[in-house]
Amino acid sequence: MTSTNLTEMALRLEKEIRGASGATRAKRIDEFLSIMSRLRRNGAVISAQLRRMEYAMVEETTEDRFDNMPV
Repeated sequence: MTSTNLTEMALRLEKEIRGASGATRAKRIDEFLSIMSRLRRNGAVISAQLRRMEYAMVEETTEDRFDNMPV
């Protein structure tokens, strides 16, 4: 898959994530982060928009993991 195709998929997933909730949102976030990793491995230029979204999704995922951690 080309970097252009991956970028298009990432942008589509970004829109889906904004409208999703619960398990669907978590699944789309995982897909989005996987695509971002593939883009980096391919050496693609990643837009600031996608980098910001990636940062927010990593932060959200990390926070969710700690919210479910027993005290």
